Amino acid sequence: MTSRLLDFAARADALARLPRVRAVLALCVVIYAAHHVTRGMGDFKVYQRAAQRMLAGEAIYRLEDPHRYLYAPVVTFLFLPLGVMPRLAGKTFWIVANLALLVAIFRSTARLLFPDGRAPPGFYALVLLLSFRFIDNNLGHGQLNILLLWLILRAYVDASRGRYAPAGIALAGAIAAKIVPGVLLMQILLRRQWRFAAWTAIGIAVLMAVPVLWWGSAYPQVLRDWAAVVIDQAGHYEMGNKINQSITAFVYRLCRPYPGGTPVVELSDPAVAAIATFLHAAFLIPLALLSLRLAAAGHRQPAGPNGDELSLYLLYSTIAAPYSWKYYFVNLIFPLGAAVARLSTAEQRDFGRGLVAVFLLNLLPGLELLGKRLATLFQLWSFHFVAVAILFALLCRSAFRNARAPSFPSSRTVC
Repeated sequence: MTSRLLDFAARADALARLPRVRAVLALCVVIYAAHHVTRGMGDFKVYQRAAQRMLAGEAIYRLEDPHRYLYAPVVTFLFLPLGVMPRLAGKTFWIVANLALLVAIFRSTARLLFPDGRAPPGFYALVLLLSFRFIDNNLGHGQLNILLLWLILRAYVDASRGRYAPAGIALAGAIAAKIVPGVLLMQILLRRQWRFAAWTAIGIAVLMAVPVLWWGSAYPQVLRDWAAVVIDQAGHYEMGNKINQSITAFVYRLCRPYPGGTPVVELSDPAVAAIATFLHAAFLIPLALLSLRLAAAGHRQPAGPNGDELSLYLLYSTIAAPYSWKYYFVNLIFPLGAAVARLSTAEQRDFGRGLVAVFLLNLLPGLELLGKRLATLFQLWSFHFVAVAILFALLCRSAFRNARAPSFPSSRTVC
């Protein structure tokens, strides 16, 4: 089955290189983008409103907003072009920018996974198929996560080339946008990548200080307003919410009553917190051990051999925060690429079965072809979280098997 799938992906890749097929695909992308541009893109509206308020000298963080702007003040500079554009033009600009970033993400993935940076035939097609659910979700909402992943991968590409200054600035930008990528600092420090860590710290300090140039003496109040909306918003998140696919939500719905479902076994709040802590440790301890082992073995690749180390940290960062919506799962592009690269190795069988399971677990939640109630139940049963756990286990086992080797032989051909 795996061989047939790889053969099909390689043929699709060859077909997509034909000029006429490329023209048809380009037209499909335009139609697809136009479809999203004419719809809500709710998160985009929040970003545009924040930029317009900033340009008008108004407060950008407001507790009375039904959909609050939660990003750091420095991130708002990114959205300033949107503040001067009409809504339709701004949406078009934003979705075109995100599509360009997706192309860069796939190319960065290949650079980090393959020695010469060239992906084998069928690689892009398979990774796109496996991750499209989350790509579409991000584009439809006008979310920021595609940019976030691009910054992370850009940082590791630069670090792999010894360009630590731009690498640190890029990673600092990702951490400024959303704090969760800060878990990557643990990997960098455990691997003793001191220059990468130093430039990241410098980048964070600079990015947090730059907004003073705009707000001046009012900047401390802007920071207080930001903290106020973030803290207040945290109090409104519901652990039982079907779209919350975090570790915390998974344990909560297993062990506490929630709207729309019943727990497998009802436990007290302290017991639920203890189980959630145990699951965090089940992810964090292997991460720490792997990084320490790679550091001791003298591995130089910032992303780890075959990208496994970065893949595992990205998977954990996706589900680590108490509130992990499914569009955060666009982070899976890189780990899925690492798994697809294994389909031409001795681990083909395990990864083939695992990827089928991951694909189905990510496809079924919210898929109303099976009925709305069943689609909702799959979300409440944390199918997306389970998919991450399976992919984490597969890559973790493989990473520890190869951690002692000086390098992991990435295949140049998928078929």
